[in-house]
Amino acid sequence: MEESDRVNDVETSARHEESVVRDGKPSVLRKVNLSIEQAMRKSFFKIGMLVTAKPLITFAIMICFALLCMIGLIRYYQESRSEKLWVPQGTEALDNQEFVDEYFSDELRIINTITTSKDASRPNIASKQGILELINTVNVSYQTQVEVDGEVVTYPSFCGNSNDCSINSLQYCIQYRDLGIFKISSMDATVDLGAQQEVNADGGSKSMESSSEKPSVIRRVTMGIEGFMRRSYFKVGMLVAAKPLVTFVVMFLFAGLCMLGLLRFTQESRAEELWVPQGTEALDNLDFVDEYFSNDLRLINTIVISKDASRPNLASKQGILELINTVNVSYQTQVEVDGEVVTYPSFCLKATGDDVEYCSITSVLDLFYDTEFLTNGPNGQPDFLLTILAKVESMTDEQVKTKLTVGPYVRWNGGFLDEDTVVGKKSGANETLEIQAYRVAQLLVGSPELVNGEEVDPSAQQWEEQWSSNLDAFNAVNDLLQVLYESTTSQEDSLESALTGDISLFTAGFILLIIYTILFIGQFHFVYSRWVAGLMLFVAIGLALGSTFGLSSLFGLFFGPVHQFLPLLILGIGVDDGFVITRALDEVRSDPRHKDKSPQVRVALALSDAGSAVTVTSLTNSTVFFISAVTELPALRSFALWAGISVLMDLIFSVTFFTAYLAIDERRLDAKRYDVLCCKVSEEPKETNWCGLRKGVLERFFQNIWAPFVLNKYVGALFVLFFTALFGVCIWGTTRLSLNFDFSYFYPDGSAQLEYYNTEQEYFGDIPDPVDVYTGAIDYGSSENQQLLLDLCTPVTGLVAQNEFMNGGSISCWYYDMRIFYGLSENQYIPSTEFISSLQTFLQSEQGAQYQTDINMTSTEILASRFSGNYVSLNSNEEEVDAMQSLRKTIADSNLPESFAFFFGFIFWEQYAVIRNEALVATMLSLVMVFLVSLFLIGHPLVALISLISLGFSLVDILGIINFWNINISSVSVICLALAVGLSVDFTVHIGKGFMDSVGKCRKERMTEAFRSIGPPVLHAGISTFIAIFILVGAESFIFRVFFKCLFLIILLGMAHGFIFVPVVLSYIGPDSFYASLEEKEEYEAKLTGFSQTTKDIESADDSQTQDDPVQV
Repeated sequence: MEESDRVNDVETSARHEESVVRDGKPSVLRKVNLSIEQAMRKSFFKIGMLVTAKPLITFAIMICFALLCMIGLIRYYQESRSEKLWVPQGTEALDNQEFVDEYFSDELRIINTITTSKDASRPNIASKQGILELINTVNVSYQTQVEVDGEVVTYPSFCGNSNDCSINSLQYCIQYRDLGIFKISSMDATVDLGAQQEVNADGGSKSMESSSEKPSVIRRVTMGIEGFMRRSYFKVGMLVAAKPLVTFVVMFLFAGLCMLGLLRFTQESRAEELWVPQGTEALDNLDFVDEYFSNDLRLINTIVISKDASRPNLASKQGILELINTVNVSYQTQVEVDGEVVTYPSFCLKATGDDVEYCSITSVLDLFYDTEFLTNGPNGQPDFLLTILAKVESMTDEQVKTKLTVGPYVRWNGGFLDEDTVVGKKSGANETLEIQAYRVAQLLVGSPELVNGEEVDPSAQQWEEQWSSNLDAFNAVNDLLQVLYESTTSQEDSLESALTGDISLFTAGFILLIIYTILFIGQFHFVYSRWVAGLMLFVAIGLALGSTFGLSSLFGLFFGPVHQFLPLLILGIGVDDGFVITRALDEVRSDPRHKDKSPQVRVALALSDAGSAVTVTSLTNSTVFFISAVTELPALRSFALWAGISVLMDLIFSVTFFTAYLAIDERRLDAKRYDVLCCKVSEEPKETNWCGLRKGVLERFFQNIWAPFVLNKYVGALFVLFFTALFGVCIWGTTRLSLNFDFSYFYPDGSAQLEYYNTEQEYFGDIPDPVDVYTGAIDYGSSENQQLLLDLCTPVTGLVAQNEFMNGGSISCWYYDMRIFYGLSENQYIPSTEFISSLQTFLQSEQGAQYQTDINMTSTEILASRFSGNYVSLNSNEEEVDAMQSLRKTIADSNLPESFAFFFGFIFWEQYAVIRNEALVATMLSLVMVFLVSLFLIGHPLVALISLISLGFSLVDILGIINFWNINISSVSVICLALAVGLSVDFTVHIGKGFMDSVGKCRKERMTEAFRSIGPPVLHAGISTFIAIFILVGAESFIFRVFFKCLFLIILLGMAHGFIFVPVVLSYIGPDSFYASLEEKEEYEAKLTGFSQTTKDIESADDSQTQDDPVQV
């Protein structure tokens, strides 16, 4: 209605403006203006209606649109030539320029020199000595030479076309009459040096980007960020390496201070606080229900089948008698809690009728309740089971079968009884009747208490545990029946087992990861191994984990059931950081430039190099997790925030605590001491390891085997085709993903709870969910409200009964039966002044007693009421969401004030309604943030875009494959999706950054160098994480199996894209390196650290020592 009103308002406004046009006879321009304005306002109104109706979808579409636009960055280029920027095109000057370029060389470069006196009191250099010094100055050009691609480039070789180089100095001598300055201008012809190098006076080289052309804005920002990080990490390295023991103490104190936050540590296990979007309609309704009706109900269900598979029929007098004995176990069960005896009747949900009150038991036994056989129990009150027992014992077997055939299937007090939920696999009739299973549902009223975020009910839990033990004993001695059962306690135990039952496997995986890291972080060598360093890495990770717990608790973030996977995340990322830092230190140690430097300097140089790499991956990871916290699901939000904090803590302790120990380890290596037995010194350590291999096995593998294979143009093309085809198939698989989650997935294999669920599915199928319609404190006496309530709750023909998702015959409404009780006809209503008294009378009657728990009232008013019904069987989460929204719409359209539909399952259905959009929005935002962080930390839009595309391929592949692996969309798989973005980005970003930092003649050479330098630590990180999760292949619980499958795919596909797809694409279309030569890269690093020696300096020094006659330069 509101939407149509707004549309009418716009149309009315438009007609009004048209009338103004007719009456006022505006000008032609005004008419055109009005037409344009009307068209725009109508268009923008429609756009506004569309985007506000689906805001999350709009976000996703526009983010995709922006990303598609950014694909154009592949053709991104800059222009700095003045003739292309500031000269009008097609001018005479440009035409003349083309002529000159065609017939005369105009590609000249200029080098200028100005010579002045150093002595300000004697500025005149107009002398013989001045001219001789000027000659020496010019001679520097002739002495300058560099080698480019095997050719020696000298000044005369490209100074011009004349026989002698053109040096124009005389004109400047005449120009400056005081002869105080000599300015030499030498015009040099341009030469193509292949790598776009520019000759400098000192013989070095610079890339065109860093000299004649200004770097792009992005590159300048990146250089600033990287320069700041490398300088900062160098200082941090110098600091922690100078005082490693002090660093240990400081970081232990820091971790201790963080862990003080554990004083605020809280756990949360309540489903409505974990998996339900906060502020939803279901939660608001739950508050109302909790206030006016007891909602702390617990269930105990029983299924009875025959033990003899060859004689499954229980449709007999004996079968009913055994069913009575089964139910009687509940009445016989009692426990003592805190000095009080707890029995079944003391806390069962009561049902009333016929002036009696019994425990609510939904079963086929209701058919045999007969007041003529009413029997009192030991307490002198009518007993439900004894009454039924008396009735059944009076019947023959044929009479029992007839009763089971014709019913009627109603509760003992006249309430609705769904036949399909109490008898299973029913066939035949009367004497040929066969029933293979009975189901009994009982409800208990609990008294839960909130303890550390978990609702506990000791009395109910102990009673249910004793009830389960008694049923096991009953099963053991009963020859006819097999009894399967479930209770709230058994469900909770199964859930806990699902979350903790496979922790031993998780622990074993962690141990294997630790062993692998200790063995491979160094060499297999008595001296050059780093076993102790590996142990100290895990101490650092442990401190990061403790700090994460403390800070997260301090910030008020609860610890939920999925948080137990955080240690795996912290270990995986921490091990990755450790391998990268250690690898950088090995590189520095083997570099001839640094062989004579102190351990402190070597560690600082290594951290300066590795720090930026681990920061890039840590920032992308933490950004992904923090962005994922935009979700409305509290469990996922808390997990994402914990994960983001844990990544930052990993980074902090890796670059401080672990690096401090590496400084100690470097001193040990310099002293040639054994790793573990550091008191023992090796005079001449072998260069080979225990296997007889030189160090750098993985480096040689990547350089000599893997890179030539993957970067072969034919093999690379096949890989690109393969990944593209896989992407296409997985897109199709992703579209087939559905919402199909059930709590039975949490039941561990072989558990009694899972056996009960499977038996229930076999004999009864999906049990329809009950739902109640609540109404608040309205004027029930009003004839208008009475009619609205009647229209809503009438069985079979009412609005609720006619809803496509409702079982119309299941509606049980107090007001409808109250009208029957008073014999009201159509358009007759209970007078307003008599409504309360009439209702009280009805509730005390035989017909109305069953509704006493459905009315919350005082002596003068009704505070709340409800009527109930059952859904039809719903086959998927999508159907459940549709059923919830459809019933809500039905009630809203009825116009009955303060009315709503609710049952406890709605709080989970609310999750199903948003989880798909939640996953989509979080993933899209994560991808955008990964692109932006990569863009500014890697420094080139094309590499960032390729990394983003690779990450997108990985995510789609993971989603597509999990569909084929029988995993559907659920809260567990959404967590896996967040982990996929966070972990997969490591593989691509490391390779992309390594490619841009590498120097080589071509892309393949640079990618080979990137493989050699960054490949080993990334491979170790992937293998170590895979080892930690591989043991989960034998997990029994749903959560651990899903996590194994997801993490297996994350690692496999992440490594495949990082080691194959990204390198191949970069080898085809990758941009130029940031550095034109190794010397330029070393000079840049030297400027940041203050150590200016380069490889060329080392080689020059070595050459000078081999020559007899030293040359003065």
